[in-house]
Amino acid sequence: MSYTWNYRIKNADGVYVNVVQNTTPLQFDEANKPIIGLAHYTVLHGAIEMDICASAKYLNDNNEYETLYYQNISNINILDAVSNRERDVIRLLITKKQAMK
Repeated sequence: MSYTWNYRIKNADGVYVNVVQNTTPLQFDEANKPIIGLAHYTVLHGAIEMDICASAKYLNDNNEYETLYYQNISNINILDAVSNRERDVIRLLITKKQAMK
């Protein structure tokens, strides 16, 4: 499963820029709501050169997604950037942080 959002943002020069966010949930709560996920963002504009940004987020006690991990990724496949083991470690870090609250 993967979620995709496409934002259309008007920059300071009055030019519209599309930003695509792809999020893959890693863990769900009892109601099947995603509580941990990996996301990456892509800016779609010919004049803007920007690295792909990846992040890991979790659903905090305020029902808001909080960023736990963030990295700029350039010219590599997002799936190769974070290994299965790294995903496991991120999941364990988040789970431990939630258990400590």
